[in-house]
Amino acid sequence: MSEKRMVYAEDVIQRIRDLAPEILGGWYNPDMENELEQLVCVVENTPTAAADAQRWRYTAEEPPKEEDGDCCGRVLIAHAGAHCAVATSLQYAKKNPEAVRVWMPLPKLPWEEKK
Repeated sequence: MSEKRMVYAEDVIQRIRDLAPEILGGWYNPDMENELEQLVCVVENTPTAAADAQRWRYTAEEPPKEEDGDCCGRVLIAHAGAHCAVATSLQYAKKNPEAVRVWMPLPKLPWEEKK
């Protein structure tokens, strides 16, 4: 299970609650509540992928930082009113928030992901 999967935590928690008797080895009883809550706590405290997910960011609210650029200092941008995205310099995106409406880090190339 080395592949990362995105799941809805609420759905996992509900499934744990629904399957509590089976998971905990018997019919549900109030004494199992502590063990059940420990399982729920594990799900709730698992780090999310949202922090490093590929997503569009509004330049005016969340301007790109140096670490957001690729090895050549570029990010993916969409100009205001544009119907396509292009890679451009990080400096251009930072200095022109009125023209560069949204941006995101460029995805890593397959051979860079292994580093």
